[in-house]
Amino acid sequence: MEKGSSKRADRALAAFAAAISSPENRRLFENNEVSLEKMIKDKDGETDADDLPESVRSFLNNLTGEEMRLLSRFEETLVNAGFVASPQDAAFTIAKF
Repeated sequence: MEKGSSKRADRALAAFAAAISSPENRRLFENNEVSLEKMIKDKDGETDADDLPESVRSFLNNLTGEEMRLLSRFEETLVNAGFVASPQDAAFTIAKF
């Protein structure tokens, strides 16, 4: 995939959404013990934070633990309600918002 493409950005956002499903990851990120780059790379080694526009990186870097928890709950709700088939599909859906 081409660097900076929307598909790479979608994958990076989906990786972030998947990473924040873990309360431990949310805590580490909120306390600046793990970077946005590391969270994305750990979930999808083929993408990185640089695939995201600067405004999106800034937005994600400023999320509170509660905001990340709510995004994670939204992902669970999409799956449990049958709107999407899997957590990965939910992450891609959230990434589009």
